[in-house]
Amino acid sequence: MKFALLLLLYFLPQGEETKAPVSEKEKDSYVLGYQMGKGVRTQGVEIDLDQFLAGVTDGMENTPKLTEDQIIQLYRDFQRRMRQRTIDRNKDLASKNLIDAQLYLDQNGKRTGVVTTSSGLQYKVMKEGTGPKPANLQTKIKVHYRGFMLNGVEFDNTMARNEPATFQLDAVIDGWSEGLLLMSRGSKYMFWVPPELGYGTNVRAGSKIEPNALLMFEVELLEILP
Repeated sequence: MKFALLLLLYFLPQGEETKAPVSEKEKDSYVLGYQMGKGVRTQGVEIDLDQFLAGVTDGMENTPKLTEDQIIQLYRDFQRRMRQRTIDRNKDLASKNLIDAQLYLDQNGKRTGVVTTSSGLQYKVMKEGTGPKPANLQTKIKVHYRGFMLNGVEFDNTMARNEPATFQLDAVIDGWSEGLLLMSRGSKYMFWVPPELGYGTNVRAGSKIEPNALLMFEVELLEILP
């Protein structure tokens, strides 16, 4: 019952908050309740709060109001609807991002210093290095980079982690492979990678990267490795 009460407190209007957890049991209970409530909120699921809390309580006390087969089938139906909802949302987002990317690239290509290659990759030299360039796609390199999207969401930053990335050029997205072959060691470039040279619609579940997102990278080529 306490778990259900914690969930209820999570959904109460502001100003009716419970005290902060102190004991280990209170902290465990709060974290479990918070994560469940956060999951419901982030998924955008519309729930009947009374039935939701009744389900939590019945699950803890092993007093279900439905048969096990019914519960399994209903949960499968729920998961199917959530998957379809995600598919539909991603489809709409992919269409929007594709249009936004093309509009941005059309304007960005007119800016001073921005070069557009035959593939559609755009880049700008922020600092030109004096070292050698990667020989081919089998070359292994070490870089620092920051990646973000048009909406400003940063999805990776090796500089913030102080952990340079090491990889072979044929193991990354096409836009990176092409762009890094242009760089001399010590260079810093800005890349604008169109969806077809990035991840397109093939984004991992849970990734910050949206389907058909235009990807922007600030990249510094640190080393060409043996």
